[in-house]
Amino acid sequence: MTINIQDIQKTKTKITLLQKSLKKINIKGILKNRTMITMKMIVCQQLQLLMRLNKHKKEAQKSARQILRHGKKNINAQKRSRGQAYMGRKYETDSAKFVIVEKPGKVLGERCHCKTSGVKCSEVTDETRAKIHKEVWCMSWPQREILVKSLVHKCNVGRHRVQQSESGRQNTLKYNLNIGSGLVPVCKKMFSSTTGITQHFIRTNVCDTKESGPEEHQPKPSASSSNRTAIKEFLASLATMPAHYCRKSSSKKYIERSFNSKMEVYQEYKNWSKGRQLPIASRQVFVDEFDAGNFAIFRPRKYQCDLCVSYAEGNVSEATYTLHRLRKDMAQKAKEDDKKRASESGVIPKDIHGFYDSLPHE
Repeated sequence: MTINIQDIQKTKTKITLLQKSLKKINIKGILKNRTMITMKMIVCQQLQLLMRLNKHKKEAQKSARQILRHGKKNINAQKRSRGQAYMGRKYETDSAKFVIVEKPGKVLGERCHCKTSGVKCSEVTDETRAKIHKEVWCMSWPQREILVKSLVHKCNVGRHRVQQSESGRQNTLKYNLNIGSGLVPVCKKMFSSTTGITQHFIRTNVCDTKESGPEEHQPKPSASSSNRTAIKEFLASLATMPAHYCRKSSSKKYIERSFNSKMEVYQEYKNWSKGRQLPIASRQVFVDEFDAGNFAIFRPRKYQCDLCVSYAEGNVSEATYTLHRLRKDMAQKAKEDDKKRASESGVIPKDIHGFYDSLPHE
């Protein structure tokens, strides 16, 4: 479906008129007259069509703006890759902002007149230099990287002018140019002025970033095993009680002491470590060991009897609760004695309940 832009521009007034006509339609009259219903359907269809055309117009305008914006970026990127002048950003220290300026293109620089031993810059003619410069800037960036790696070689420093510990120089770069008959060693100035490649690009692709670049960020060392051992020792020193009445649904080791949160347990661990002059682990490491040890703070509701819950709510006196705790301890001790006696004698009654019912009671 082809859309005429000139027709789309005329839809705004039509949409406004159609919206006004829809407001004037009487709902009661529509229900009584089929002609009005048909008319409303026609008007709605036309309105939807015009709205769709208007939507396509907005999308076309948006896509045109995006194409124009990205087109400028692509054009500048292509110009930069070809060594031509392009529009780029520059940071101004006075205004502390980036401004758009024209970056100059790559041109063949002046040749050097060095007399350094070990290089043969004089063997490279101006015609060869111009040919090399043209070939370099007809390449893509990946091809340019391969070229630099093949012409520039990294080697160890021959002699340090200062002490090696105080010197920031870690390697030496040796430059070469391909004049057709082979590689010719040249100086750094000759290589840069001929190819037009910056030193930043050369060192980024030739030098090892781990040696020439800044030191890498060292990850934070993990908690030592001694800290985790101390945490386990502290947790083992806490009085715990297994959940006898909910053993099927829980295997947690509930701390008897009244802690309200893990943070309070961690504070107690810090005081415990300070008293023994031990290093204190972080809270996250403590929580990890707390969970790994299957510890818990809040006991389930069905673990406590009704009297214990009533005492916690303040409905039972202290004397009654103390007597209840004493009887509980006596019952647990009697249970342990019976289990020990049964294991030693090897006789276990078949009817446990009947066996205990037959025993004399006070």
